[in-house]
Amino acid sequence: MRRFLRRLTEEELVRYLFFGGLTTGVNLAVFSLLRYAGNASADTANFVSIAAAVLFAFIVNRFYVFGITDTDMTEMLLDFVNFTGMRMGTLLIEFFGVGFLIRYTGISDFICKCMIQVIVIGLNYVISKFLVFRKHMGGVADE
Repeated sequence: MRRFLRRLTEEELVRYLFFGGLTTGVNLAVFSLLRYAGNASADTANFVSIAAAVLFAFIVNRFYVFGITDTDMTEMLLDFVNFTGMRMGTLLIEFFGVGFLIRYTGISDFICKCMIQVIVIGLNYVISKFLVFRKHMGGVADE
């Protein structure tokens, strides 16, 4: 267990996968709550769950995955704008991908959501590491 915890804190990709899993959990939990407990449409539940997951992902990626400790509000706001802007592409992939799979495959909406998550997690790592947080030098990601 100690080895796992040390690895979690030392290796960026492991941290990303761990927090990516938590982000996916936020996404799926919000989707399920809205869709099944709140009777929202699949499109509405999908959109709101993506927005909640992006906010959660920004916080954990910035501070825990990539180890950026700069708390200057202007810098954080710039990072947030860049992060959310870059995630618009994966939001579109997720939103339309889930909708497409639901409408044309006959697979349950929850399974469709999970399938698209695999693609989105990979794309989001590349976007975060190489486009959004790359300018921060000296953090955990650059050691």
